Amino acid sequence: MNVKLSFVFSFSFQKTQDSSEGLLLNAIEISKYVPISSKTDKRDMNVLGEFRSMLASKDLIEEGDPSVPAEWEWVTCSLNSPPRITKMWLKGNSLNGTIPEGRWDI
Repeated sequence: MNVKLSFVFSFSFQKTQDSSEGLLLNAIEISKYVPISSKTDKRDMNVLGEFRSMLASKDLIEEGDPSVPAEWEWVTCSLNSPPRITKMWLKGNSLNGTIPEGRWDI
């Protein structure tokens, strides 16, 4: 069996000379390197940190970047570079405290 991917590489599978049976391929994995884009905008991370500190439930406290390599379930991000947080789903998550006016530039 020949598989050609002209934009990347080509390879072939053949039975050995001493084999009485055909080719047996159990599994194959092909990976492609995809560079990860920039981290989420620092201003958005500061705002997100303030919201996280106001959450009564710690269920939404996640580690890492909210948009790279995959978005958190309760955060929507733009495809810009760097990504910007465009939406946070906070309904039913028991925020405690007051949201300061004029602080949120998301």
